[in-house]
Amino acid sequence: MSSEIAIPGQPAGTYQGWWVLSATFACAMLVIGSTNYAFQLFVVPVQTEFGLSRAAVNQGMSLFLIGGALWAPIAGRLLDRFPAPAVMAAGGASIGLGMAAIAASSSLAWIAGALVGPMALGAMCAGGLANTTIVSRWFRRRRGRALGIATVSSGAGGFVMVQLITALIARHGWRGALVWTGAIIALGVGALALFVVRSRPDDAALAQAGEHASGIPGEGRPAEQTWSFAELVRRRNFWCITFGTGLLMASDGALLASKMPYLLGIGIEAQSASFLIACMTASSVAGKLGIGLAADRMDLRRLFTIVAVCHVILLLVLIAEPGYGVLLVAVSLFGVGVGGVYPLLATLTAEAFGSASYGSVAGTMQLVLLPISIGLVTFIGASHDRTGDYTLAFEVFIGLVFLAGALIALVELPPRVVDARHEDHS
Repeated sequence: MSSEIAIPGQPAGTYQGWWVLSATFACAMLVIGSTNYAFQLFVVPVQTEFGLSRAAVNQGMSLFLIGGALWAPIAGRLLDRFPAPAVMAAGGASIGLGMAAIAASSSLAWIAGALVGPMALGAMCAGGLANTTIVSRWFRRRRGRALGIATVSSGAGGFVMVQLITALIARHGWRGALVWTGAIIALGVGALALFVVRSRPDDAALAQAGEHASGIPGEGRPAEQTWSFAELVRRRNFWCITFGTGLLMASDGALLASKMPYLLGIGIEAQSASFLIACMTASSVAGKLGIGLAADRMDLRRLFTIVAVCHVILLLVLIAEPGYGVLLVAVSLFGVGVGGVYPLLATLTAEAFGSASYGSVAGTMQLVLLPISIGLVTFIGASHDRTGDYTLAFEVFIGLVFLAGALIALVELPPRVVDARHEDHS
């Protein structure tokens, strides 16, 4: 287990890191909400205009996700080596150009190229990867809570941008909505990145905010190491964190993709099923915040065990196919584990590898995680087709949760930075 180093209290005042976090949060909200969450809004109009099958239209999202995974290591390295505000602003502009290109095109090949090219690259440079990369640099002692807040940006984006883009489609059609959305992203991300975001703090700023172990610039932890790809893939920590958190995230993704069919299949009507899904979403948001806060106080490997237990309990409940009341309680209580994986991944990565190469490390992890996510989504569907229910898939997922816990237990972490007085002065 990792030891802890105490620090003295820090002076009062608004730490600039919170402003940076607010700006990167807003950028990620714009990007993720307008891509991952809003894609569903364009399925029917695109299907109607081009005469495609629903499955063919959905391949557009697959292309975007594959493109993002392929671009992630490159985008992460750009964020590590060049000024982050410039990289983010360029990413926002890239998304805007990609959306404008799709809106102006009647070629499916051109649309596919825009999805896997400028839009996917821009999303990596300006969205969630940029958000956690920059936040990890500005926070050390309070890194868990900061990254917990940062990861809520995806859900916030889904809530805000889906409403906005729905209104834009109703007013301007799907092509016009794309142009307007692209302009909002390019201008919004550009302004926030260039005027508010700063790449990294100096030692004095970290010390004054109480983020250094000693409270004195240059003291506390040694200088953070930069990692090459060759060094990274030889580290046990890289593979344990990637597969440990990745197995949970991939099983969550497969579960979330199948939750409505599962609920309808056990006799729950659509409206009631939607409410259960909303409760699970709210619980996952609470999980991101709560687990992020706990990550500053607890050993991350023990905290991961708690998250894993939540997953196991929820899967056991789903296998039992209980009544509506039990399901409501289960998803409300144990859905925290679904959300809690994301801040844990970010915090584990930052603690194990530091923030100097966080973008490169996290980007490479995304490339490794893609096949796992695709594989489990495919598996849960094939399992249902073969057996007629989701029991086998849920049982396999329970086994994967135990494997994930064993992998995270093998992770080696440096001493934690904590406040001896357990006080938080922002």
